[in-house]
Amino acid sequence: MSAKLTTLQIDALKKPGKHRVGGEGCGYLYLEISKAGGKVFRLKYRLDGKENRYTIGAYPQTSLKQARDEAVRARGLIDEGRHPIDAKREAVEGAKREAVLAQEHVFRVVAERYLATKTKLAASTLQQYGRALENHIYPVVGDLPVADIKVSHVDTIIQKLKRKPTMARYALGVTKSVLGYAELLDLVPRNVAEGKSGLLPDHAAESHPAFTKPTEYADLGELMRRLDAYEGANGSVGNALRLLVRIACRPAELAAMHWRDVNLDAAEWRYVITKTKGRDGKPKIQFVPLASQSVHILRTLFEQCEGRGYVFPSPGNAAGHIQADSLLSALINGLGYKRGQITAHGFRASFQSIAYEQLGVDQMTLELMLAHRVPGALGDTYMRAELETQRREAAQKWSDWLDSQAQA
Repeated sequence: MSAKLTTLQIDALKKPGKHRVGGEGCGYLYLEISKAGGKVFRLKYRLDGKENRYTIGAYPQTSLKQARDEAVRARGLIDEGRHPIDAKREAVEGAKREAVLAQEHVFRVVAERYLATKTKLAASTLQQYGRALENHIYPVVGDLPVADIKVSHVDTIIQKLKRKPTMARYALGVTKSVLGYAELLDLVPRNVAEGKSGLLPDHAAESHPAFTKPTEYADLGELMRRLDAYEGANGSVGNALRLLVRIACRPAELAAMHWRDVNLDAAEWRYVITKTKGRDGKPKIQFVPLASQSVHILRTLFEQCEGRGYVFPSPGNAAGHIQADSLLSALINGLGYKRGQITAHGFRASFQSIAYEQLGVDQMTLELMLAHRVPGALGDTYMRAELETQRREAAQKWSDWLDSQAQA
């Protein structure tokens, strides 16, 4: 038996038994050959007064060099009073834990955890998130650990949607939200989707002040998706826009909305109309029914400010409210519309046209909901009756129709 075997000698060895391998710092490393011809590297050592065996690996799967390197490493552990097999077992278990941890931190799992925290979001909004994730985001980054996601991945998501600029914007917003959550959990050093709106394709669309035609209904669905993905959606202006689309009141009146005029339990808002007066020349109190979606938006805001002051306070002056012009600015600068393409006031025209032509809302109910002065001899009678039941039904129909377009 050679004191220091070579690979050629090991290949030539056939005799069953133990053959010392030798090597600097390897201790008693030997090759054991079974009667069937199998060859295994083992290390004999003493620890705690007992003789032990440590199996390093079978040859040739484990090379001679690998066996000697592992023997040197094992001898270092033995000198520290540790059994090599115990250290190996701990390393394997640690690797398994790392693998499990990595699986828990892949984008798909983090996204599910993030959505689970959004208990106050409407079911329709959660469905939109889910569709964007499954159809556009998961195929690119779903199985990647969030810490491995780069700006190039975000760009890939956007480029795959370059012909669908609205969905590209929405997918970017969802990606940014999930990675923002990962950043809060300290799973990523920074949110690589933050501030990347410059990657988005330009949105080319015809110029219309309001969406009223059947060919433009998809544009309203697009608007709803943009509002949901809007970076400022949780601020005063973003929430005001989300509500304005659903209740179709005048922008200036919504901007000045005050909590004292809102009754969430009764699902209504009553305020003094600034533009239309009654036949007696006195200001009229306008009744605005709130669909369940509108109540959800307002209830979330109510909890944030405990129902005090203006519903949409000015970011620069908490004692004041936002200005109506800021809604148009958000449409242009925040949501990517061009000047003249749509206006905040144009939502009223969209509601009036679609509610009448598609949802079967009668003209008198619409006039009352839009706070128009009702013409004719029966105008005062209708103004007194207010048609509250019909208006509540119309408000809910309109909100549900908007959601259906957003999901189309």
